[in-house]
Amino acid sequence: GELHLIYGWSTITMRVYGVSSGGTQHKYEAPYTMQHDAPCIQFKLSDLAIQHLQQQHQQQQQQQQLQQIQLQLQQPGTNINGCANGNSVVEPPQFGASVAPIALHTMFHLLTHAVPFLVLASGQDVDEAAEADAGFLYDSCEGGTGVCEEIFGRFP
Repeated sequence: GELHLIYGWSTITMRVYGVSSGGTQHKYEAPYTMQHDAPCIQFKLSDLAIQHLQQQHQQQQQQQQLQQIQLQLQQPGTNINGCANGNSVVEPPQFGASVAPIALHTMFHLLTHAVPFLVLASGQDVDEAAEADAGFLYDSCEGGTGVCEEIFGRFP
């Protein structure tokens, strides 16, 4: 699979619809909107990469489920899933959502923690956003900090 990167400029818009404090919620009449233009990198996984990640995720989930069942079977007198005779049908794990956003989010955490080692900047100089099949890393202030440009330049 492949990871595709596109570097460009974007208008970043953030909206705050209210606040919550001490269990009390306050909703604004109109959302508070903040906006800035900054460099941005789009990260998009190929279909083959997403398929591979999904398969790896399923295998890990199945291994964890098998380990849990084995632990339950080792407990004396324990019945699995409430069956009196200990026999039960194990339901296969459900995988509805794509793992692509999770993988991209994890990668962004790694990148933002590596920023101080790559450039003279803080991990707070970049931020992230995600969609169903793509993730975005963008400079966190108007006009940019140069971090996205530097990160993009380090990918072959």
